[in-house]
Amino acid sequence: VDAAIRSAKAAGAAPTMTIVTGRHPHVLAQLWWRLVDAERDGAAIKVLCSGIGLALGGDSTVSNPSRVLRLGGSIAWPVKPGRIREATEVHIPEDGRPPAYWAATLAKSFAAPTPLLNAAPKSPEKSAPPSVPSLSPLKPLDLPIGSLSVEATLAAIQRNDRWHQNAVRLVGNWVARGLSDAEILSFAPALTIGRAADGRSYSPDQTRQQLASMIIGARRKWNVPNPQIAIDDKLPPPPLDIEWEDGAHAAMIPRRRWLVGSFAIRGHLTVLVAPPGAGKSTLGIALAVAGVTGRGEIVGETVHETIKTWVWNNEDDRNELRRRLAAIMQQWNVAPADLRGKLGLNSGAERPLVIAKATKDGAVDRLPDIEAIIERVQAEGIGLLIVDPFVETHEVDENNNAQIKAVAAMWREVAQAAAIAGLGAAFYGVCNAAVRFPGDALRARFGDVPLMIASLLVAIAGFAGLGFTESFAASVAAFAMVGLGTAVLIPCTFAMAAAFVPENRPGALSFMSLLTIVPRTLSPWLFGLAAAGLGIGAAFGLVAVAFGVALVLLVVLSRVGKRK
Repeated sequence: VDAAIRSAKAAGAAPTMTIVTGRHPHVLAQLWWRLVDAERDGAAIKVLCSGIGLALGGDSTVSNPSRVLRLGGSIAWPVKPGRIREATEVHIPEDGRPPAYWAATLAKSFAAPTPLLNAAPKSPEKSAPPSVPSLSPLKPLDLPIGSLSVEATLAAIQRNDRWHQNAVRLVGNWVARGLSDAEILSFAPALTIGRAADGRSYSPDQTRQQLASMIIGARRKWNVPNPQIAIDDKLPPPPLDIEWEDGAHAAMIPRRRWLVGSFAIRGHLTVLVAPPGAGKSTLGIALAVAGVTGRGEIVGETVHETIKTWVWNNEDDRNELRRRLAAIMQQWNVAPADLRGKLGLNSGAERPLVIAKATKDGAVDRLPDIEAIIERVQAEGIGLLIVDPFVETHEVDENNNAQIKAVAAMWREVAQAAAIAGLGAAFYGVCNAAVRFPGDALRARFGDVPLMIASLLVAIAGFAGLGFTESFAASVAAFAMVGLGTAVLIPCTFAMAAAFVPENRPGALSFMSLLTIVPRTLSPWLFGLAAAGLGIGAAFGLVAVAFGVALVLLVVLSRVGKRK
């Protein structure tokens, strides 16, 4: 919208009023020009609206004189996918622009490219800039545009003589000759007026924006698609090699990581297809509850692994989703404590989830939501993500196989992110076992107290890292440090208790077991309470503080023991 207003100003016909009809997923607006006198010729108004749309990069097909003026302050109700309910805004600038225009002035300012003529003037101007290369073996005089040659048009642009109109003509010529968008945009620096006679200055980026709008208008007007120009020096494809197999390594093939029945599998994309009203959304919530609780009878399937789940429904509001969840919990006697902190439930009616949209040239743009959802899946350790329905998560043509394939590939990335979300726990277990097995040898070499001090320092660093880092890789490394630091703490504690009372070692071990029952029982509950109230990061930080207190007590007790 801003680029269109700047183009209108450059053409000497800034709009007298702007109506913003929405700001999601991007700014949508109507530009309006007050006329000095009423124009009663509907056909003329239609041509004028179409010309303005082409010149400013708007929708040139919306040219009907009966179009309704949006009323400021009214509600713009969402109809198209990705839109939300918004209030309409009216902006009337007070910067000295004309309060009204003659229709003829607007038609002249936003003149569309005229058809190419068969002959050029005999005496073209000679001030064409040398920085714009020749586009074909033909001379400039052989490529007239309207009543001016290419050479004269370039000279006029350099003089800032009706820059917009001449640039539109030049872009129209390049589009008609088959140049791609990238090739036309590469001429932006040569067409930029650094400092014009009227004092206005422009940057190459501003010129590039205006050229892009002109390209869109020209391709719409003449129905000329952006050509895909192949580069001759492309690298050859990799060779096709046969991967010979004899089946000798079958035992090394990893097992499929099924989550629920043979429906949901970790690291893969599963699509559930059924007619409308068949209960897909309710089944999705039931699958999430079964995955969290491990109760396969809820969906009639085996739950192979209990996991955190996340349901994002882009159709129903949050209250409707809660009703369905409550019905499932009531039917199967599921307690709220069984789901707390393990099942996420989001409504797209409040905040739509859209990961991709199609551009005007048919490409598929990757939207920021895809990166955001991958980050949340990894940070929260989500094992099963259920998105309902697929069609509401993108703005591409469902009948275009290439576009749908691109969207499916993005969701496959999310599935792979969920597959590695459990790496933190896996690294914790591996590192813990790596130190636990040689624990006796380490105790014999370094002693119980020095080994415990070193272990506590490593564990504190790991828990502190989990409390402060937002990086997935750093979190995995922090879990590994926690595994290393906590591996020998319990064995060393029991060994020190037995050594402290050598005459009654069984009694000392029994007392230590009884003493550790309380923290082992309450620690998970206290950690969950802290995470729910303060956040997971703060909960890990409190664990680091507790381990720091234990380290201080250990150092003090060891010094007291040495004095005795």
